[in-house]
Amino acid sequence: MGRFVLGLVFCLLPVLGLAFDHGYKGYDKLLKDHVHYLGPQSTFDYDWLRQHPVELDYVLAEFSSVDRPTFEAWEPNQQKAFLVNAHNAFCLKLVLDHYPISSILDTAPKMHSPFAKPFFQLFGKKFTLDKIEAELAKAPEPDPRVHLALTKASLGGPNLPSAAYRPETLDEQLDQSVKNFLTDPDKNQIQAGRLYLSKIFDWHEEAFREKSDSLARFLEPYWPAAAKLIEKGRMKFRPYRWTLNDTRLP
Repeated sequence: MGRFVLGLVFCLLPVLGLAFDHGYKGYDKLLKDHVHYLGPQSTFDYDWLRQHPVELDYVLAEFSSVDRPTFEAWEPNQQKAFLVNAHNAFCLKLVLDHYPISSILDTAPKMHSPFAKPFFQLFGKKFTLDKIEAELAKAPEPDPRVHLALTKASLGGPNLPSAAYRPETLDEQLDQSVKNFLTDPDKNQIQAGRLYLSKIFDWHEEAFREKSDSLARFLEPYWPAAAKLIEKGRMKFRPYRWTLNDTRLP
């Protein structure tokens, strides 16, 4: 039923002549209503979504209705907000298609990455979550902050926010995403004079280095003490926690 509704909505959008909504009204409402917090960690009510999949179907159909020429004509912040929101929304879909699960890793065969799975369409082609991240990386001015805004549907990753990213507030929102991520002690902390950083900084260290010359320089405006410990070589990457960011946590 969900696939039928998604296909129907996708077909109707261009017929109705609807321009893409850069305010992300539908997606924003979905997040506001169903993202919850346990301390600094956000969770999502996947059980509710399983019972009301059409709410997400319409959002995804809007993303999939955008063609490449339309996307290329947008301003840089419109493109960036679109890709970040699309990544996070399709990540919800991936979990929903396999729910109930305990980890997003359960959505792919063993030894295969769910982020490399071509399960949706974007720009008229089969796409993966990794490919969206690659689109962001090849932008004229790549922004490493996006790596701390792309949810991995896991407790070890960046929070799924309770509001959509918007072009006009994107810079402030990305800065806030970095701050939220860095100040969560379950992901990053200083203990006994040593810095313990999320594995995400290891996976994307090249991106942070290309923008700021080094990971330490990227972190300095947000967390000076952490930057100093990196420069002293007193830093380790933490194991990544893949537990699903489910509101119904055990």
